[in-house]
Amino acid sequence: MEAAKLCKAYKVEKLNYQRRVITNISEYQYSPHPQPKINPLAYND
Repeated sequence: MEAAKLCKAYKVEKLNYQRRVITNISEYQYSPHPQPKINPLAYND
């Protein structure tokens, strides 16, 4: 039971992380002001 909950929470976290990275990249691409490129691998909260 607990393991399943953890697994689900992990999947949700991973999805949120991927969504944030995608948002960051698209914000970078469409930003009128050049910003430093975001490296998804170096991305952390």
